[in-house]
Amino acid sequence: MLTTTHPCTGKTQQSKSIRQNVRSLLARSLATLHLWQQRRHGRRDLLGLHDRLLRDIGLSRAEVEREARQPFWRPEYQPLGCL
Repeated sequence: MLTTTHPCTGKTQQSKSIRQNVRSLLARSLATLHLWQQRRHGRRDLLGLHDRLLRDIGLSRAEVEREARQPFWRPEYQPLGCL
């Protein structure tokens, strides 16, 4: 960790790179939280669609229910043969 001492106050200051790393970590964390929130809302919205609308978009009720059971931190359901 790089630190410098301010010549007038004698206080130690952290380098800009550490602050940039903290900002970057915060930005990535917020982006991840936003993605998780989008997944949660999208899965909830799919559950609210009628079966006819699900057929129109090529999904079955069973697929939607399986997707809705996924924790918000996991991406969409992928059957083992599709990995």
